[in-house]
This record gives sequence, C-alpha cells and structure tokens, in this order.
Amino acid sequence: MTYHVVGCSTCTDYWLAEDIRGQATADCPHCGTTHETATLDSKYEGDERAVAAEARAQLVARAADHYDAYRDFKDTHGPYAEQEQEVESGFDLVEWRTDFLSDKAENVLAEYYNLLADDATEIFAEYHNLYADEATDVFDGYHDLYADEAIDAFAEYHDRYAAEVERALSEDPDVDTELDRGTDGSIQVKHETPPVDAVPVTVDKPISRLSRVVIDNDCIQQAILTVLEDLAADYPSHELRTVLEANDLNLSETDLAALATQLHKGSERAALTIIDRLQHVATGRSSTDDAHIIPRLLALSTETPTIAATVTDEFWELRASQRRTVADYLTALSAGTDLVLVGPRLTLRNLHDDQGTRLPVSREDITSAGSHRTETIETAQQALSRDSPEEQVLRWLADQDSETLSYSALDSKLTVSDSRRRQLVGHLRDLCLVDTFGPRTNKHVELLPAGRTYLDWVDEQLARQQTLEASVSGVLDSSDDSRVTPRAHDGGREEAADRTRLPHLHTVQPLPRWNATASAASTPENGVAIVDYPLNPQADRGSPRWYYDYQQDRLTVGAEFDGPLQYWVCIARALASPRTFAAVLDDGDRLDEDDTFSTFLTDHRHILRDSRCLAHLPDAVEDGADYLDELQTAEEHLCELTRDLAHGDFEGSEAEFRSTITREALGLAGTMVHLLDLVDVEVVRQVRLPTQNSGRNDILRDDRRETLVQSLATGIAIQSKYGHAAIYRQLFETRDKKRDAAIVPSVDYDDPFGELIGSVCIVGNLGDRELALAEDLRNRLRMPQELHEDAPEIQVRVPVVATDDLDRTAFAAAVERMCAAKNLSPTRSAVSVLRLFTATPFDAAAAICGLDPESRRRDIRLDEIRYGLAVVGDARILPWETPGVQALVTTLLTAENPLSVTELTDRAGVDRTTWYDHRDRLVALDLVRETSAGVRLALPFRGSGESDVRPWFTRRDTRRDDVRVASVGGVVLELLDELTPDSETIQTVSAALQHPVDIDELQDAWPDLDGWLSTIQIATAETMDSLDDSPEFVVFGRQPDQFSLQVAATGRIQGRGNHASSP
Repeated sequence: MTYHVVGCSTCTDYWLAEDIRGQATADCPHCGTTHETATLDSKYEGDERAVAAEARAQLVARAADHYDAYRDFKDTHGPYAEQEQEVESGFDLVEWRTDFLSDKAENVLAEYYNLLADDATEIFAEYHNLYADEATDVFDGYHDLYADEAIDAFAEYHDRYAAEVERALSEDPDVDTELDRGTDGSIQVKHETPPVDAVPVTVDKPISRLSRVVIDNDCIQQAILTVLEDLAADYPSHELRTVLEANDLNLSETDLAALATQLHKGSERAALTIIDRLQHVATGRSSTDDAHIIPRLLALSTETPTIAATVTDEFWELRASQRRTVADYLTALSAGTDLVLVGPRLTLRNLHDDQGTRLPVSREDITSAGSHRTETIETAQQALSRDSPEEQVLRWLADQDSETLSYSALDSKLTVSDSRRRQLVGHLRDLCLVDTFGPRTNKHVELLPAGRTYLDWVDEQLARQQTLEASVSGVLDSSDDSRVTPRAHDGGREEAADRTRLPHLHTVQPLPRWNATASAASTPENGVAIVDYPLNPQADRGSPRWYYDYQQDRLTVGAEFDGPLQYWVCIARALASPRTFAAVLDDGDRLDEDDTFSTFLTDHRHILRDSRCLAHLPDAVEDGADYLDELQTAEEHLCELTRDLAHGDFEGSEAEFRSTITREALGLAGTMVHLLDLVDVEVVRQVRLPTQNSGRNDILRDDRRETLVQSLATGIAIQSKYGHAAIYRQLFETRDKKRDAAIVPSVDYDDPFGELIGSVCIVGNLGDRELALAEDLRNRLRMPQELHEDAPEIQVRVPVVATDDLDRTAFAAAVERMCAAKNLSPTRSAVSVLRLFTATPFDAAAAICGLDPESRRRDIRLDEIRYGLAVVGDARILPWETPGVQALVTTLLTAENPLSVTELTDRAGVDRTTWYDHRDRLVALDLVRETSAGVRLALPFRGSGESDVRPWFTRRDTRRDDVRVASVGGVVLELLDELTPDSETIQTVSAALQHPVDIDELQDAWPDLDGWLSTIQIATAETMDSLDDSPEFVVFGRQPDQFSLQVAATGRIQGRGNHASSP
C-alpha cells in the first residue's frame, strides 16, 4: 500500500490518499471536488501510513502558520505513530468496557426478569380470566353479523374472475418486455435566451429538487400519464408489472402497474397518486435512481417536449457527487426531450470540463462561438444595440484611465437597481467584453481588450455614418472652424484644446489590476524597481491611484510625479483614504484584533509615538476606529492646505507653504506605511512617469531629475524601519525635541541592517534616461540626508533594480498572480514564452489580462499566451528589435494560419527585403518557422489543437530527442552553426563560451545578438534555475565600528555608500 499526501486546489486542504496512481480520479474528502489523479501534486509518497500522516500534519500546520504549535504538541505527545497507537489502545479499552458493561447489563436484566416474571404472568392471567369470556362474546357477534355477507361478496368476485385467472395461469409465462421508443430526443447548446415554449429548469440544485421542477410542469405530467395509460392499454395488469420491471420503470414502495391499470380505467385518483409519487422521488428513503424514471418514461412518449436547462454559477456550489448525478440526469432527459443547455459560454465550457464524460455534447459545440477575438466582437455586434445601456457601461469604463470602476461608482452612474446593474455587467461578462474581480464587498469591473475593440468598431461605424450624412447634405465645414479631436471610445466628442489634466477636484481612482500586479512583481522584496514601460497620461494628473489585492493582502498606491508636493499628497491621500480604512483595515477592527498594535495602543503607546513615529495619536484614542477617525481628519486637513495653496490663502512665501504641505504629506504617508506594516499589510508605492507631449516625462531631464531622486530618497528613509524603530527619526532627525523623545533601539551586531517597508516601483517611458535615473537614485540613496551626530550604528540595505535586472522571478510572479486572477495555473513554458517576446512584467501581466476568466482552474495554454501577446501592442513585442521585425512578428502573432511571404509583408506593411534581411536570425532563434504551408510563429494557433509548439530551447533537454543544450551557450552555438558569421566572430564567441558565460562579454563578441542574449538567458530551460538573481543593494546609515564574526564571515560588511554584495 502506497500513501500520498495531496492537496485540493479548490479548498486548499490536504488529505491522505491510498494508491491514487491506480485510480483515474480522486475526490477531496473535505469539499467533494473530483480531481484527475494525473494532475494531483503529491507532496509526500511512502509506504507507511503513520509517516505519511505525520507529513500531512506538518503541511497543514505550515499552511495555517501554526508550525510552532504543532512542534510543541509533537514534543509533548510524540509523533503521529505513537499518538495513533495510544488512540488505538484507547479504542481497545473502550471496546473492553463496552463488552463488560453489556454482560453486566444482561445479568442485571436477567435478575429483574427472574424477580418479576412470575408477578407479571399472574397479572396478565388475571386480566385474561376477567375479560376472556366478554371478548369471545363480542367477536362471535361480529362473525354472525357479517359472515354471510362476506361469503356472498367473495363468491361474486370468484365467479367473475375465476376463468380469467385460470386462463392467465395456464398461458406461457414469457412476456415480450421490449417497448417501442417514442421520438428521439436531442441536446443542444444555446448562449442566449432559452426557447419561449420550453420547460424552464435551472441547473443549480440536487437531483431531487431538479426532478421535482421537471415533473411539476403540466406538459411533462401529461406526457408521462399518457405513456402509462397506453402501456396499461397494451398489457394486462399481471404482464404490465413484468414489463415495467424489465424496463427499469419501478418506483420504490409504489405499485406503478396497478396505478397505471386504474389510470387506464379512468381513475383521476390514480393520476394524482402517480404524479404525487413522482414528485417525491430521490427524497427520504427513495433512491436517486428513482428520479431517472421520469426521463425513462419521457423516452417512451410520442411527444418530444423541449426543456431549457439554464446552468448558473450556483451549480458549482453542489458537491462533486451531486454534480455527477445531475449531469447523468440531464443526459437521461436528452433521450426523450429536446434538452437545451443555456448559459454563458464560460459557464458551459466549465460544465463540459467538469462533466464532459457524462454529457453528450462536445467542447466545440460550446466554444465554437466567440473563441477568437473576431467572433467575440461579432457576437457582441449582434447582441448589443447602438446606445444601449451595455454600451454606455463600456464607455464609462473606457473613459477611466484604469479602465476599471467599482460597483459603487458604477451604481452612481447607472441610477438603476442592483439587480439591473448585475444584469448589465453579467451580460457584458458573458460576451467577454469585461471582467469582474474583488471580494463581494468591494467588487470591481474592468474593460477587456475585446471591449475596447468593440467600442472602436462602434466609433468607426458612427464615423462612417457621419461622413455619409455630410457628403449627402453637401455641407462643407472649414477645418479651421471645427477643431474636434475624436477621443478613443468617445464617439467623437469634443476635447478641450488646452487640456491641463488638472481639474479642481481630485478623487482617488482605481489602479488597473494588471498594472498593480506588475508593479508588485517587478520590485525586489523591500526594494526599488525602475521599469521602462510607457504609461499613458492620466485624465487627472492629481488623482491618486489605489488597488488592494485582498488575497495577497497587498495594497498598491500610485501617482504621477510632477513634483514632491503633488506626489506625496497623492500618496498620502491614497493610503489614508476611506477605501483603505474600509477594505484593508475593516474600519479599525483589524487594528483591534492585531495583538501587536492593540497591545502597544493599550500598554505601550509611547512605542507607537516615539519608536514607530505614528502621528495623529492623541490620548483620547481608545481603539482602532478612533485612530482611523484621527487619520481621516489629518487627510482632510491636508486637502484643506492644498486648497489654500490653490487660492493663495496663506501667509509667508509660497515656497515655505509648499514645504509645509510636503512635510505634512510625507508625515501622513509615513504614518500610514508604518501602521499598515504593523498589521502585516504589504505596501507598494508606484511612481508614474507618463509620456508627455509624445515624449519622455520632463522630470527625467538632467536639470529636474535630482528633484525626483531626492524626494524619493527622503520618502524611502521615512518609510524604513529597524525592528520597531523608524529609520528617519533615528538617523536624520534634525529637531532636538523629536530626537530626545525617540526610543533608541539596541543594535544587534549580528544583524545591524534595517529595511524599506514594502517596495517602490518607478515606471514610465524611460528610454535612454533609465541608466542615468538608476545611477542618480543609487547615489542619492547612499545619503538621503545628513546623519545627525548621535545616530545609532544602523544601516539600511535597499535593493535597486532596473529593467535589464528584472529576472525570471519577476516575470514568474506577474504570470502567477495574473493567472490566479483568471483562475488559471501558470506553467514554466508560459513564463519562458512571455519573457521571450516581451521585456517587462508589465507586458506579461497585460497579455494575461486580455484572457477570459475560467470558473474551473486549469493550466494556461500556449495558444492563449499567443492570443494575449497579440493585444499588448506592436511596440511592446520584441522592443529591442527594429520596427520592421516587430511588425513582422506582430503580424504572425495575429495570423490564424501560416502566411506566404507576400501576405506577411503586405499585412506587416514592410518591404520584402525587411523579411529577407532578418529571416535567418528569426528562424535560427526558432522564433519563426518556414513550412510548406507558409511562414508561421513557433507557437500554437488559437483553437488548433496544437499543444506544445514553442522554441526548442524553452523545453528541458530531457524532454527533447536531440543533442542540443537549452542554455545560453547551447543557443549561441546553434546560432553559430545556423548563421555562420565571419571567422573572427566565431573565434571570439567560441572563446567567450570556454568559461562561465558572461552576457556582456558575449554581446561585445557578437553585437548582432544585443538584446537577445539577456532574454535567452532567462527563457532557456536549463539555465533559468541556476542564475544568480541577487539584486544590487544600496546601503545608507551609520556603519558600525565593529561587526560580529557572523556578519564578517558572510561578507555582509558594507561601507557607507557602497553597493552591497549578494546576501
């Protein structure tokens, strides 16, 4: 016997399974989900049950973050085997006690019997003697009264049926039990409204209730009664019983043959009894098999009723065993009815994935409509009318910079009931134009790429109509008199010419889910990432951005950086917004439930004030709700200060007042970051540098960049900690009063390093300014401010990475988190392919964002990766390549079949020479393949059934039947063979491959591969796990005069301002 410890992807619990490899499926004992055993991830496998159980206990304890409690329990009570032995011995003791008490009870009862038996016998004998004669007289009277009447009655029945019974008994007992079937049924799939004349059924309940809904319909009742009446007309009652039994038409505790016979004779009571019995099948002591008598009877009917079975999300709330019985029941119904499965395409597709072996419907029947973007748009064009409420919702989403709206924001725009809003959003989601996410209390809806494409189509149709009307009317307006700039997805509405992007009222707006996910994935732990990814300007550059991932407990806030005041005010407002207080801190309840914060607030408030430096904490604050009220007041005061600045309502110089506001904003932001850290919320700050005037952000200019890096360095120092000590107060505070009140921490010379709380992501169209920005930031971080003379010997290590430093881990994190949002499982090949075609985790997250969500979790497919890459934008595919190569590859990404060279270059809008100039390199890289059918990309076509078409080096060496090595060196050697460069290049490159590969050295040796080598290094299958991905650290603070031997031995001694070595 082999025991496995396996986990359930639905309820995330672990269970102990026996010999699962010999079974096709296995059910989770906790939630009932059925899993294919081939896909189960066995965390432990062994032959001893006690050891396997011990392994499961460890996994459960770690998952629940109670491993210390488990370890203490094990130390006290011993391992599982000893506990099991003790329990079994306890069971033996209980069994012995049970036997002992049973024998004792029998002895006691026997004593009572012997003691009272004679008395009881005497008492009953006395009653018998007393009433026997009277009882005999009464029964004799009844016998004399009714005997003659009974004899006459039975004689009449005997005379009437004797001959018939004798004839039946004398006939051949073999009865032809084969029944003629009625008209054949069918099963269809329908994504829209069910047929009007159909029997409506909702597939969201167990079989007992589902069959009740079916039989309650008058049409179904009449069809079944007609079948039974016809059978009774064709067979005598004694033969009908045999026929019903042979055709599995029995009904528990019901003589259906007798009832059918009475029905044939016109008994209305029999009809009511039959329906009543059928309405209660699969309930009580009745078997679920009894429910199938309804489909079996319908299969004998000459009529074929239509049943519309609407599949809803509630179906997945049934246990796995219940879902199987429901699927079997639907299949049985389709034998005698025209069964129409109705529901969203996604739901029906998941129904097929879950119960496809039981339902006689193919996946193609479900997924054929809308599998591709074009088909999705065509479906939307047919389903939505011009100026419909659904189109208005799409436009509201498109008008948002984040293309995201909360349900509450949508409700304020729609002014309709909640049910109507759910209907509109549900319709758009079924059409794959939008997606929804977030917990039930904080639900959001986001626009998908297909939704943007649909709006483009609508605007194009509107533009054509307007052009046609203009040409027919003959009205010619001068372009000078008509300065109208059509806005994307806006139906040609006019836009202000002097758009400042700075309205008077700035509200906190959602940050797109994919954007927030990419920001978190790009940043190293407690570090800074600088990412070259172009961002579009916000409609309001003074609007803070906010996104909370409740599953990861991660809050991401962001803002455009125009200057220190504007940025930190936005960040402070986002952090101290009602969204944060409600969704993250549960209106203060989370603070009260956190042991650290509640203890500090109650007994050690000075630590919160003078160590963590939490501001706005008066003595009157008694609990978390009180403190959030104070912070909300501080945020409102900050807004009032900015309003005074805008109105010129302040004393002193503007520069002084701006400094005051910036300090207030930095203080409030720092307080919120430290507060969220106390309750273990991860905080990511995004610094947005959008494109300005079709060029790079002005803040990147040499004369302005210092303002950016100085402000960020100060903010990082304020938002760093050493234990519970705020770093800025310890190292850089200039105010004597604050410094005197600060609690100086004891420095552990085994670990004298503090850390940045959370992470910071600087993202924008950086281009050739990225290196200068990274260098300036590193230099400024080495000395954010002047150390005060009494600063303790504490240093802070901050990892800083740029775009070229983003490793496979960053891409994998973005892919994993976005796949989770779509209910997909990431794969190694998906990460490799996304990195091969794109440069940043933002591109990878955007690609997956365009996919449809799944209700049942499964692995992401490479054809879906191809589809996602096709929507990220031409400029983001192979950004290190020439525009001509980008156009060629993007064209191949969107193609649905191989293309001829002529068709490829025409679609890409490039000369044929562009293809021939770059063909050899693209083919040698196995990115593009030339086949007899034409040129294609080395990725599966959407819906083609191809499962594993990808560049050879993204597959492990052990999973290929060739001698090539899937490493940087292996790919370069293959390129040398395929491209045959000049002899000098061959010699230089070969020499560079004789020792551990250095990417910079290889690029110098073969400049043609510039941009490709770092990409291949991450994408190749054999080197991606062995790379040294340690980020480069920047250290600031006071270097200790002495280090412990442990720190010295690990090489972690860092001089002030030097880059730290790998940790």
